[in-house]
Amino acid sequence: MKPIRLFVPLFLLIACAASRAATYSVGPVGCTHVSLADALAAAAANPAGPHLIKLRTGELLTGGISLDEPAADITIEGGYASCGASAPTPDARMVIRQINPGSVLRFDNASDTPRRLELRNVTLTGGSVNTSDVLGGGGALVLQNATLVLGAGAIVEGNVAGNGGGVSLFGVPSRVAKLVLDGAAVIDGNQAVGLGGLGAGGGVFALDNAEIRLVYGRIEDNTARRAGGGVALNTARTTLVAAPPILTDYLLPPVVLAHNTAGRATFATGEGFGGAIYSKQGNITIGAPATSRFTTNISTNTANYGGAIYVEGAAGPTDPFTFVALRNTLTQFNTAKGKGGAFHSWNAVDWVLDSTGLRCPFGPRYSACSAVLYNTAYNSTTPGSPGAGAGYIGNDSGSQRGIFRFARTLFENNRDDDGQVAVAMAFGTSELSFERCIFLDNQADASGVTTLLANAPGINLRFVYNTVVGNDVDTLVYMNGGVLRNQGSIMWSPGSDVWTATAGATMANNNCLIAHDMVPGATVLDPRLADDFMPPADSPAIDACDNLDVTAGIDAYLQAPGYDIDGVDNVWGPNDLGAVENHDAIFLDGFGHRYTD
Repeated sequence: MKPIRLFVPLFLLIACAASRAATYSVGPVGCTHVSLADALAAAAANPAGPHLIKLRTGELLTGGISLDEPAADITIEGGYASCGASAPTPDARMVIRQINPGSVLRFDNASDTPRRLELRNVTLTGGSVNTSDVLGGGGALVLQNATLVLGAGAIVEGNVAGNGGGVSLFGVPSRVAKLVLDGAAVIDGNQAVGLGGLGAGGGVFALDNAEIRLVYGRIEDNTARRAGGGVALNTARTTLVAAPPILTDYLLPPVVLAHNTAGRATFATGEGFGGAIYSKQGNITIGAPATSRFTTNISTNTANYGGAIYVEGAAGPTDPFTFVALRNTLTQFNTAKGKGGAFHSWNAVDWVLDSTGLRCPFGPRYSACSAVLYNTAYNSTTPGSPGAGAGYIGNDSGSQRGIFRFARTLFENNRDDDGQVAVAMAFGTSELSFERCIFLDNQADASGVTTLLANAPGINLRFVYNTVVGNDVDTLVYMNGGVLRNQGSIMWSPGSDVWTATAGATMANNNCLIAHDMVPGATVLDPRLADDFMPPADSPAIDACDNLDVTAGIDAYLQAPGYDIDGVDNVWGPNDLGAVENHDAIFLDGFGHRYTD
């Protein structure tokens, strides 16, 4: 009996503790409070949360909402038909409109206990912060140990500030300010218009000691005069993390950064950095679960430099790198008026593009689950020079080099308009590295020599197990000194030179190369690739290479290398050439015949 007598009081204690979380409601009749300010004050003073504040459907005019150091977590949810309603009406919301100069919402938590405020079915709009105020935050200003969660039905739109038109974050080392975007929430149509060093983060601005986490939602149609039309990271102590889920009932990417703009209508060299994202030494991690779907879409953004993303790394010889990782990301239709149609970085920045899925449906065919498509650099004021339709990377003398580490990614229809480099260009001592990538229909339009890729002077270019087909350039790779390591690749783009070697450049491939023209180590035979870029069983690309000097990695569809097809004698080893290993063929004809003409 003693265990029973002990259990009952514990159960009652737990039940009583749970019951103390309060629900507040705001309205003129039948509600706990007449004003949202009073309801917030009551919830903030009650430590037995988390608490819910219910708002009705409609519009609330305010001179600003302030929440300081609440004693518990709070959710504000709009769209209730009445204060007595048990759930919000579908698609209904409360619009909270600022009618005075200032942020719509200010959330500050100076305590050592993190606190969380979640908004659901609520719109924050009309915020207008002094454009010379570095903190900014037209829609919301989040300070210190506070986390603002934009949840289901939350919208931040139509706000203006010097920085952070939509949301600004500012913490201290021991109390990091955070923003979470989830539940299909939207940050839309906000502006960061400050002059001089301001004008950053049209949608979201992380000033210092701040974290932005994107789970499920959209940042779109925001503008910033200087940098980061969608998002701006201001220091090395700021981060952007995307952690999209697998949504079984939603096939589009859960995280979207689209139609954002950095810069004004007229091109200028001192502004317009990063249409979707700008970072000054803050790490960017766009993650993905193991899935054969694109989970982040960075699309149709515009800037002067870095149509999608611009990253400014540290300049010192021993300063730490800034890291950028994009997985299962669709980067498409972005535009740079200057250079770097999709990506642009300078100094110590280390980039990774990669896939987590076997292969992704892509129109009538399949693609690697990382894709860089239809991005354009326009070379304003520098026509005929390298603009790099996909990526432009470099570093100053004395700085650590930058590097593009691109793997299992499709590069298709990127363009350098009136420029020389269709896909990627490196400067200084920065490096290019491509593995298991696919290059199709990329174009450069300058009157001089045009190319897919161009290395920095004297710097090696790693280009292993890639597939290059049908690109509109004069030469596939332009090497200014250094070694082109193209082992395991297929470079089949008749009408272009396979490569152009200057300043003593050399090629190394251990005779594991298919090319449309005779270059060192090449087999000149049509690989006859299928629509998904896989070589058929009788292709000369089958069972052609070993792991001497370069160990073949998993292919563009995350298949293991070295699948040995019966009936085909290995040339040097069991690895197929190109981005895709053929795992479908089991047996050729029993006599080791392979395609020869």
